[in-house]
Amino acid sequence: MKSKNLNFVFLIIIIINIVMQFLVAFVPALEPANLFQNVLVSEGSVIAPALVYLFTSRVKINNILGFRKMRISTWLCCILFTVLCGPVATLANAISMLFVDNTVTGMSGSILDMPFITMLLLIGFAGPICEEITFRGIFYGGYRSSGLAWRAVLGSAIAFGVMHLNFNQAAYAFVLGIAMALLVEACGSLWGSITMHVLFNSTNVCILYLYNHFFADTEVGALAEDIEYTQNDMLLLIGSYLMLAAIFMCLAGCVLVLIAKLEKRDLILAEQFWKREKKQGKLISVSFIMAIVIAVIFMIWLEMLKK
Repeated sequence: MKSKNLNFVFLIIIIINIVMQFLVAFVPALEPANLFQNVLVSEGSVIAPALVYLFTSRVKINNILGFRKMRISTWLCCILFTVLCGPVATLANAISMLFVDNTVTGMSGSILDMPFITMLLLIGFAGPICEEITFRGIFYGGYRSSGLAWRAVLGSAIAFGVMHLNFNQAAYAFVLGIAMALLVEACGSLWGSITMHVLFNSTNVCILYLYNHFFADTEVGALAEDIEYTQNDMLLLIGSYLMLAAIFMCLAGCVLVLIAKLEKRDLILAEQFWKREKKQGKLISVSFIMAIVIAVIFMIWLEMLKK
């Protein structure tokens, strides 16, 4: 799979999602009736172009997607790796909130209007699976087939972050995108990143519903809603999480090495990331740059609308 073609697919995904948001904004009749329909449409617009390209590219699908079996011990290590990556994701989220609002918090009301099991299946499972097939499967797998290691990690993470079309989610999605691509390399299987993504999203959905059930109508909930964080408060929070994230990422790196050893991929992992690689193609193309520029302009426009 050529990086140039993959980047064109990325551009198509960005354009489709932006056009859909414009249509919903200016043609009320096209607005989804609820969050369930909204998520279905948005996830479909991400995975559909990628699957069309995959099935028409004449490659062995499993060679790209990499749905390979993993040891039970590897699954458990993936769970531990996910927990250890939590602080760095929170750090990225907190840094972005110095400049923009928390997007998920703004959506919490719409999420809570839907049944818990519906949102758990949709946001906790269906969304992550679609996004992992697209970004750690088709995009990362396609970039890696060109012999690009670190560039494939960064390229797929940038695409994953920008795809969210808001600065807040883009910040921590980029960080998690790097972690999940490294996990795929260590596991040798897309099941690793799917496990991490499902755990991350499902945990957040469960926490939101549990908080709403037990604390929303209590004095604790009212106090939490009344708290206004100043910039100094955010900087203090960022400083605390910076130290925590540094410690946890070192531990996460150790777990990653352990996973690679369990799957007998430690030598492969070392060779792919530390050996000087031959240039077999360019990852960056005009389509990739165009997609980034269009997405950033759109995100800036959205932030300007809020002011």
